Amino acid sequence: MSLGKRLFVCPDRKAFCMSCTKNLLLPELNSVFSKTAVRCVNDFLGKPAAIHENWCVVDRLVTHYDYILTMGGASQNFQSILAIGVSKDFSEIFGVMDKSEFVDILGEFANTYWALLMDDHVFTKHFGILNQSIPVVYSNGTPFLPFISGVQGKVYIENEFIFLGYAIQKVINCSL
Repeated sequence: MSLGKRLFVCPDRKAFCMSCTKNLLLPELNSVFSKTAVRCVNDFLGKPAAIHENWCVVDRLVTHYDYILTMGGASQNFQSILAIGVSKDFSEIFGVMDKSEFVDILGEFANTYWALLMDDHVFTKHFGILNQSIPVVYSNGTPFLPFISGVQGKVYIENEFIFLGYAIQKVINCSL
């Protein structure tokens, strides 16, 4: 097994080789994730948004935020994970103070980002459409996402930001 690939064996004796996100995220795709984040904030929150630093591919998605949402997705050829992080005081930007309502809105924000990403022709040219799973929100604790390299960045709204990270792996069916 080489670095950047992992091999998983299923009970039916088929193996799945997963190649690393870094090999799949071409330079032309970095802007897809950041421009989709800006569009999502504009469309979903109705607020202007900006990117202050370039988004980049990292060895491990950083998830040190008060609230972390993760949502998986898959097709026959790819599987992926979306991570969104926000600070506790960010609930004002979402227009709510109630924690359960904030969590619902954060989930809807993730659904909107996912839909906009699946609507981007550059993304779908490379990966097709991935079916999403149910979003999971963590609070008062940081999930550790080991071995998950991906593209990440921040979208700024006024003086606050939302962290977004996205990782994708190709699934290759291999016979044993």
